[in-house]
Amino acid sequence: MTLVRSLTTRRVRLGVLAALSVWGLASARPAAAQVSVDQAEIVLHPQPSSPSVAGFNVSNETNALVEAKVYLMDWDRDEDGANRFQPIGAIGQSCAKYLRVFPLSLRIPPHTSQGVRLGLQNADSVPATCWSIVFVEAAAPQAAAGRNVSYVLRLGVKVYIEPPGLATDGEVEGMKIDTVHAVKPAPLRGAKPAPPAPPAPDTVVSSVRFRNTGGLPAIVHGEIEYRTLDNKVAMRDSVPTLYVLPGAARRARVPLPKLPRGHYVVLALLDFGGTEVAAGQIPLDIP
Repeated sequence: MTLVRSLTTRRVRLGVLAALSVWGLASARPAAAQVSVDQAEIVLHPQPSSPSVAGFNVSNETNALVEAKVYLMDWDRDEDGANRFQPIGAIGQSCAKYLRVFPLSLRIPPHTSQGVRLGLQNADSVPATCWSIVFVEAAAPQAAAGRNVSYVLRLGVKVYIEPPGLATDGEVEGMKIDTVHAVKPAPLRGAKPAPPAPPAPDTVVSSVRFRNTGGLPAIVHGEIEYRTLDNKVAMRDSVPTLYVLPGAARRARVPLPKLPRGHYVVLALLDFGGTEVAAGQIPLDIP
Protein backbone atom coordinates (compact mmCIF):
# COMPACT_ATOMS: atom_id res chain seq x y z
CA MET A 1 0.00 0.00 0.00
CA THR A 2 1.23 3.49 -0.79
CA LEU A 3 1.20 5.61 2.34
CA VAL A 4 0.11 9.22 1.91
CA ARG A 5 0.84 11.83 4.53
CA SER A 6 -0.57 15.34 4.32
CA LEU A 7 1.69 17.88 6.01
CA THR A 8 -1.21 20.25 6.36
CA THR A 9 -4.93 20.06 5.82
CA ARG A 10 -5.65 23.75 6.11
CA ARG A 11 -7.54 25.37 3.27
CA VAL A 12 -5.26 27.56 1.21
CA ARG A 13 -6.68 30.44 -0.78
CA LEU A 14 -5.44 31.27 -4.22
CA GLY A 15 -4.63 34.96 -4.22
CA VAL A 16 -3.10 37.35 -6.71
CA LEU A 17 0.54 36.23 -6.75
CA ALA A 18 1.75 38.12 -9.78
CA ALA A 19 0.38 40.99 -11.80
CA LEU A 20 1.70 40.29 -15.28
CA SER A 21 0.74 43.62 -16.75
CA VAL A 22 -1.02 46.70 -15.51
CA TRP A 23 -2.30 49.63 -17.52
CA GLY A 24 -4.42 52.50 -16.34
CA LEU A 25 -4.83 54.18 -13.00
CA ALA A 26 -2.69 53.12 -10.05
CA SER A 27 -5.84 52.91 -7.94
CA ALA A 28 -7.33 50.08 -10.02
CA ARG A 29 -8.75 47.44 -7.70
CA PRO A 30 -7.29 43.89 -7.95
CA ALA A 31 -9.42 41.00 -9.14
CA ALA A 32 -11.45 39.32 -6.42
CA ALA A 33 -11.25 35.71 -7.59
CA GLN A 34 -10.84 33.19 -4.81
CA VAL A 35 -9.90 29.58 -5.40
CA SER A 36 -8.69 27.30 -2.62
CA VAL A 37 -7.20 23.86 -2.12
CA ASP A 38 -7.59 21.66 0.93
CA GLN A 39 -3.91 20.68 1.20
CA ALA A 40 -0.69 22.64 0.86
CA GLU A 41 1.81 19.76 0.93
CA ILE A 42 1.53 16.01 0.32
CA VAL A 43 4.11 13.37 1.23
CA LEU A 44 3.95 9.99 -0.53
CA HIS A 45 5.62 6.84 0.81
CA PRO A 46 5.54 4.35 -2.07
CA GLN A 47 5.51 0.60 -1.52
CA PRO A 48 6.28 -2.08 -4.15
CA SER A 49 3.43 -3.38 -6.30
CA SER A 50 0.76 -1.09 -4.90
CA PRO A 51 -1.66 1.34 -6.50
CA SER A 52 -0.23 4.81 -6.07
CA VAL A 53 -2.87 7.52 -6.11
CA ALA A 54 -3.33 10.60 -3.94
CA GLY A 55 -4.92 13.97 -4.52
CA PHE A 56 -6.42 17.24 -3.34
CA ASN A 57 -9.57 19.28 -3.97
CA VAL A 58 -9.80 22.66 -5.69
CA SER A 59 -12.75 24.83 -4.65
CA ASN A 60 -14.30 27.78 -6.45
CA GLU A 61 -15.48 30.27 -3.84
CA THR A 62 -16.84 32.81 -6.32
CA ASN A 63 -20.18 33.34 -8.06
CA ALA A 64 -18.68 32.74 -11.51
CA LEU A 65 -17.34 29.76 -13.44
CA VAL A 66 -13.57 29.36 -12.96
CA GLU A 67 -11.35 27.74 -15.58
CA ALA A 68 -7.88 26.65 -14.50
CA LYS A 69 -4.98 24.67 -15.86
CA VAL A 70 -3.02 22.17 -13.79
CA TYR A 71 0.67 21.42 -14.36
CA LEU A 72 3.86 20.22 -12.69
CA MET A 73 7.02 22.21 -12.02
CA ASP A 74 10.16 21.77 -9.96
CA TRP A 75 11.15 23.94 -7.03
CA ASP A 76 13.77 24.45 -4.36
CA ARG A 77 14.73 27.15 -1.85
CA ASP A 78 17.65 29.53 -1.62
CA GLU A 79 19.59 29.95 1.62
CA ASP A 80 17.18 32.63 2.82
CA GLY A 81 14.14 30.40 2.29
CA ALA A 82 12.73 31.96 -0.89
CA ASN A 83 11.09 29.46 -3.25
CA ARG A 84 12.55 29.08 -6.73
CA PHE A 85 10.53 27.48 -9.54
CA GLN A 86 11.89 25.73 -12.63
CA PRO A 87 10.48 23.59 -15.47
CA ILE A 88 9.67 20.01 -14.49
CA GLY A 89 12.74 17.79 -14.68
CA ALA A 90 15.18 20.69 -14.33
CA ILE A 91 16.61 19.78 -10.93
CA GLY A 92 18.29 16.54 -9.90
CA GLN A 93 15.76 15.89 -7.11
CA SER A 94 12.74 16.26 -9.42
CA CYS A 95 9.85 13.78 -9.23
CA ALA A 96 9.35 14.13 -13.00
CA LYS A 97 10.01 10.41 -13.68
CA TYR A 98 7.56 9.20 -11.07
CA LEU A 99 4.74 11.73 -10.68
CA ARG A 100 1.68 12.16 -12.89
CA VAL A 101 -1.17 14.63 -12.42
CA PHE A 102 -4.66 14.63 -13.91
CA PRO A 103 -6.79 16.28 -15.10
CA LEU A 104 -4.71 19.02 -16.68
CA SER A 105 -7.62 21.48 -16.88
CA LEU A 106 -10.56 22.32 -14.64
CA ARG A 107 -13.94 23.97 -15.14
CA ILE A 108 -15.34 24.61 -11.69
CA PRO A 109 -18.90 25.96 -11.32
CA PRO A 110 -19.57 28.54 -8.58
CA HIS A 111 -19.22 27.27 -5.01
CA THR A 112 -18.24 23.75 -5.99
CA SER A 113 -15.07 21.66 -5.83
CA GLN A 114 -13.18 19.36 -8.18
CA GLY A 115 -10.45 16.86 -7.42
CA VAL A 116 -6.91 16.74 -8.78
CA ARG A 117 -5.34 13.29 -8.65
CA LEU A 118 -1.67 12.43 -8.29
CA GLY A 119 -0.44 9.14 -9.67
CA LEU A 120 2.92 7.46 -9.11
CA GLN A 121 4.71 5.46 -11.76
CA ASN A 122 7.64 3.15 -10.93
CA ALA A 123 7.98 5.07 -7.67
CA ASP A 124 9.12 1.97 -5.77
CA SER A 125 12.48 2.49 -7.50
CA VAL A 126 12.98 6.07 -6.25
CA PRO A 127 16.57 6.09 -4.88
CA ALA A 128 16.20 9.19 -2.70
CA THR A 129 13.64 11.79 -1.68
CA CYS A 130 12.36 13.80 -4.62
CA TRP A 131 10.04 16.80 -4.72
CA SER A 132 8.00 18.78 -7.26
CA ILE A 133 5.00 21.09 -7.15
CA VAL A 134 1.53 20.95 -8.70
CA PHE A 135 0.32 24.37 -9.81
CA VAL A 136 -3.32 25.31 -10.27
CA GLU A 137 -3.44 28.46 -12.41
CA ALA A 138 -6.54 30.49 -13.21
CA ALA A 139 -7.07 33.70 -15.15
CA ALA A 140 -8.71 36.50 -13.19
CA PRO A 141 -11.37 38.66 -14.84
CA GLN A 142 -10.19 41.94 -16.25
CA ALA A 143 -11.24 45.18 -14.65
CA ALA A 144 -13.73 47.44 -16.40
CA ALA A 145 -14.34 51.20 -16.63
CA GLY A 146 -11.40 51.92 -18.92
CA ARG A 147 -8.85 49.97 -16.91
CA ASN A 148 -7.11 46.90 -18.27
CA VAL A 149 -5.55 44.79 -15.54
CA SER A 150 -4.38 41.26 -16.30
CA TYR A 151 -3.53 38.84 -13.47
CA VAL A 152 -2.33 35.28 -13.17
CA LEU A 153 -3.68 33.50 -10.09
CA ARG A 154 -1.53 30.55 -9.12
CA LEU A 155 -1.44 28.20 -6.17
CA GLY A 156 1.05 25.39 -5.63
CA VAL A 157 0.71 22.12 -3.75
CA LYS A 158 4.16 20.74 -2.93
CA VAL A 159 4.61 16.99 -3.36
CA TYR A 160 7.36 14.86 -1.83
CA ILE A 161 8.09 11.20 -2.58
CA GLU A 162 10.03 9.61 0.29
CA PRO A 163 11.33 6.06 -0.14
CA PRO A 164 11.71 3.92 3.00
CA GLY A 165 14.88 3.60 5.05
CA LEU A 166 15.98 7.24 5.02
CA ALA A 167 17.32 9.03 8.10
CA THR A 168 17.19 12.62 9.35
CA ASP A 169 20.56 14.25 9.95
CA GLY A 170 22.16 17.69 9.86
CA GLU A 171 24.94 19.93 11.10
CA VAL A 172 25.81 23.53 11.79
CA GLU A 173 28.08 24.30 8.87
CA GLY A 174 29.18 27.75 9.93
CA MET A 175 28.56 30.75 12.19
CA LYS A 176 29.56 34.38 12.08
CA ILE A 177 28.62 37.84 13.27
CA ASP A 178 27.32 39.63 10.21
CA THR A 179 25.84 42.96 9.18
CA VAL A 180 22.59 43.01 7.23
CA HIS A 181 22.29 46.20 5.21
CA ALA A 182 18.89 47.82 4.99
CA VAL A 183 17.26 47.63 1.55
CA LYS A 184 15.42 50.67 0.28
CA PRO A 185 12.06 49.59 -1.25
CA ALA A 186 11.62 50.33 -4.94
CA PRO A 187 8.90 52.87 -5.77
CA LEU A 188 5.71 51.59 -7.38
CA ARG A 189 5.37 52.28 -11.09
CA GLY A 190 3.16 55.26 -11.69
CA ALA A 191 3.18 56.37 -8.04
CA LYS A 192 4.02 59.94 -7.10
CA PRO A 193 7.57 60.41 -5.74
CA ALA A 194 7.55 60.25 -1.96
CA PRO A 195 9.61 62.61 0.18
CA PRO A 196 12.98 61.11 1.13
CA ALA A 197 12.76 58.99 4.27
CA PRO A 198 15.56 58.74 6.82
CA PRO A 199 17.88 55.83 6.03
CA ALA A 200 17.03 52.58 7.80
CA PRO A 201 19.77 51.35 10.12
CA ASP A 202 21.86 48.29 9.36
CA THR A 203 21.37 45.28 11.64
CA VAL A 204 24.15 43.28 13.29
CA VAL A 205 23.13 39.62 13.49
CA SER A 206 24.31 36.24 14.64
CA SER A 207 24.31 34.20 11.42
CA VAL A 208 23.99 30.39 11.55
CA ARG A 209 24.25 28.13 8.49
CA PHE A 210 22.60 24.71 8.79
CA ARG A 211 23.01 21.91 6.25
CA ASN A 212 20.63 18.98 5.92
CA THR A 213 22.93 15.97 5.53
CA GLY A 214 20.12 13.41 5.85
CA GLY A 215 17.74 11.95 3.33
CA LEU A 216 14.50 13.58 4.53
CA PRO A 217 13.29 17.20 4.62
CA ALA A 218 14.08 18.76 7.98
CA ILE A 219 12.15 21.24 10.11
CA VAL A 220 14.69 23.00 12.30
CA HIS A 221 13.96 24.80 15.57
CA GLY A 222 16.54 26.20 17.93
CA GLU A 223 18.00 28.98 19.97
CA ILE A 224 21.12 31.03 20.34
CA GLU A 225 22.76 31.55 23.73
CA TYR A 226 25.22 34.30 24.60
CA ARG A 227 27.44 32.93 27.36
CA THR A 228 30.10 34.62 29.43
CA LEU A 229 33.51 33.02 29.73
CA ASP A 230 32.50 31.46 33.07
CA ASN A 231 29.69 29.63 31.17
CA LYS A 232 26.78 31.71 32.45
CA VAL A 233 23.95 32.49 30.00
CA ALA A 234 23.81 36.26 29.59
CA MET A 235 21.10 36.27 26.93
CA ARG A 236 19.05 33.78 24.94
CA ASP A 237 17.06 34.16 21.72
CA SER A 238 15.09 31.82 19.45
CA VAL A 239 16.10 30.94 15.90
CA PRO A 240 13.42 31.33 13.19
CA THR A 241 12.08 27.96 12.03
CA LEU A 242 13.97 26.63 9.02
CA TYR A 243 12.56 24.26 6.40
CA VAL A 244 15.54 22.54 4.77
CA LEU A 245 15.48 20.13 1.83
CA PRO A 246 17.85 17.13 1.75
CA GLY A 247 21.36 18.20 0.82
CA ALA A 248 20.46 21.89 1.04
CA ALA A 249 21.63 24.61 3.42
CA ARG A 250 19.65 27.39 5.09
CA ARG A 251 20.91 30.44 6.92
CA ALA A 252 19.21 31.87 10.00
CA ARG A 253 19.92 35.41 11.13
CA VAL A 254 19.13 36.57 14.66
CA PRO A 255 19.62 40.26 15.62
CA LEU A 256 22.45 40.68 18.09
CA PRO A 257 21.06 41.75 21.51
CA LYS A 258 22.43 44.59 23.57
CA LEU A 259 25.06 43.04 25.80
CA PRO A 260 27.33 44.60 28.44
CA ARG A 261 30.96 45.10 27.53
CA GLY A 262 32.90 41.85 27.73
CA HIS A 263 33.88 38.58 26.11
CA TYR A 264 31.24 36.03 25.15
CA VAL A 265 30.70 32.74 23.38
CA VAL A 266 27.78 32.62 20.92
CA LEU A 267 26.32 29.10 21.05
CA ALA A 268 23.76 27.86 18.49
CA LEU A 269 21.64 24.81 19.37
CA LEU A 270 19.46 23.50 16.51
CA ASP A 271 16.95 20.66 16.82
CA PHE A 272 16.30 19.13 13.39
CA GLY A 273 14.37 16.07 14.53
CA GLY A 274 17.34 13.70 14.67
CA THR A 275 18.85 11.78 17.54
CA GLU A 276 21.15 14.68 18.46
CA VAL A 277 21.08 18.46 18.43
CA ALA A 278 23.35 20.28 15.98
CA ALA A 279 25.56 22.87 17.68
CA GLY A 280 28.10 25.49 16.77
CA GLN A 281 29.87 28.35 18.51
CA ILE A 282 31.96 31.45 17.84
CA PRO A 283 33.61 34.04 20.14
CA LEU A 284 32.13 37.52 20.50
CA ASP A 285 33.80 40.63 21.95
CA ILE A 286 31.67 43.62 22.96
CA PRO A 287 33.98 46.67 23.27
